[in-house]
Amino acid sequence: LSDIAHYYALYRRIVEFWRNAGAAPDLDLRHETLARAPEREVPRILEACRLPFEEACLSPHAQQRPIATFSGVQARQPISARYASRYEAYAPLLATLEAALKSEGVEPRFAD
Repeated sequence: LSDIAHYYALYRRIVEFWRNAGAAPDLDLRHETLARAPEREVPRILEACRLPFEEACLSPHAQQRPIATFSGVQARQPISARYASRYEAYAPLLATLEAALKSEGVEPRFAD
């Protein structure tokens, strides 16, 4: 877990560098927030990606286009918070990861 924390901290530094350089979108998004208010969050995602809004983005489960991903079954489901609390089963391990992240200067946010 300490290796994961170390590489995550490096990732955060790289993202911050590119954001400060204006070369990366300044968008922080939590799955729970997206699931609760997709009509608010989906347009933010599209704007950060410089893509036009399309109503179909609010209902990806209704699209018939092919999906090339291992999670194709999940991609055919409505935007949902159904799995948001699954991390709770790993709470004892998260305490160790939380300490490792803090030692790397990262403030972890596992839940709202």
